Amino acid sequence: MTSVTIPNSVTSIGNSVFYECSGLTSITIPNSVTSIGNSVFYECSGLTSITIPNSVTSIGRMAFDSCSGLTSVTIPNSVVSIGDGAFERCINLSSITIPNSVTSIGESAFYKCSGLANITIPNSLTSIGYAVFGDCSGLTNIIIPNSVTSISGSAFSGCSGLTSVTIPNSVTNIGEYAFSGCSGLTSVTIPNSVTSIEKSAFQNCVALVSITIPNSVTSIGDWAFNSCSGLTSVTIPNSVTSIGKAAFQACVDLVSITIPKSVTSIGQNAFVGCENLLTVNSDILEPFNCKDVFASNTLRNGTLYVPAGTKDLYTRFDGWREFLKIEEVGGQQEQYVWLTIKDGRGSTMLKVKKGATQELAVKPEAGWKILMATLDGTDISAQIKSGNVYTTPAIMNDATINIIYEMDDPSGTFAARESKADINVVDDGVIISNAEPQSRCVVYSSSGQQVVNTVIEDGSRKIPLQNGQVYILTINGRTLKFAL
Repeated sequence: MTSVTIPNSVTSIGNSVFYECSGLTSITIPNSVTSIGNSVFYECSGLTSITIPNSVTSIGRMAFDSCSGLTSVTIPNSVVSIGDGAFERCINLSSITIPNSVTSIGESAFYKCSGLANITIPNSLTSIGYAVFGDCSGLTNIIIPNSVTSISGSAFSGCSGLTSVTIPNSVTNIGEYAFSGCSGLTSVTIPNSVTSIEKSAFQNCVALVSITIPNSVTSIGDWAFNSCSGLTSVTIPNSVTSIGKAAFQACVDLVSITIPKSVTSIGQNAFVGCENLLTVNSDILEPFNCKDVFASNTLRNGTLYVPAGTKDLYTRFDGWREFLKIEEVGGQQEQYVWLTIKDGRGSTMLKVKKGATQELAVKPEAGWKILMATLDGTDISAQIKSGNVYTTPAIMNDATINIIYEMDDPSGTFAARESKADINVVDDGVIISNAEPQSRCVVYSSSGQQVVNTVIEDGSRKIPLQNGQVYILTINGRTLKFAL
């Protein structure tokens, strides 16, 4: 059976009617039909497109599950509910618009739709259910409307193509594994409405560089940021009372953390595997046992900074007393400065003790190499290139490290590289000098949008750029990456 026309006398299509009709390539559903039952078109792999008429109000559970050939679906404004797994494993479905009439989307409705690149979530939805968009690896962008108040477990788990997510102020809860495995996620904004970040919510988000947790959050769940290996900066607010077990385990690029005085419990292995974490600032006035929380390297080579007059108290409790170096800060002693790191991933600010050195783990992204690095204008390229860990001199004032990356091209373009233009990143742009006359320079934003396309007529030119952005610059056959 390859083609079916359903007559106007039919008002509903029952469960499993066309179950596993893999040869079915065309079907016409009349306006008389008001509901599509469960598993109606399950594994109809020959279907490439389907138009659901305006009369339909509900799409049943697993209705189009495993329709692997389906590329296009039109959901009319009459539909109010989409059942569990309705379009699960429709791997070639590339885009879909959910109308404002829909008030509920069932669990796993679009699970493993790996070809889905774009989707519009309507303002009629108040929650995004369990695994609704789980393993949609092709999804690159998602806009969550202000009507949504909760993001359920595994809602976007495994969406490896997502690069940034803005969670609206209406959301109060980020569920378990909500964004787990979103390996391409570099930026996420958590609003002040969120009160809890649950278990494994951002686990294995390896490209995430920094995260600011708002003052509304009271608990960070177990494994919440586990294995976020690119994470260099975390801000934990005074509202947080508990940090779950393994919450930041294996965040290997994390170099500094401040634990606010509001925290009353830290779970086992919370910072184990954070081998570059060498600065721990604890504002806790009444310490407690927290055994097996920190990595052995942190305990041996790091420094624990505690409030003035509490050092002896900290040495009485498991977890804290294992630090070989504990220093008191407070009153006139408590002085900090900001160290800003600008590289191909963005801008990260670290709060460091004034007069102290700072160890930084410098690890370029795959396919890139360090071209140049400066500390407040002083060239430190040789020290950075010599190893993955760079130790700064004593930092007495606010300082900035700029790192420029160049695309690694083993084959080389010798003609292009014989005359290398000098690139100098400044606060308000980039200065190009010693370029070949009439060289074309193109600058893109991190999202790929072209922001500058110009010719360097005499070989030197300053190009103004907006602060706080990551840019990719091409000139003389070379590709560079930096942040302002």
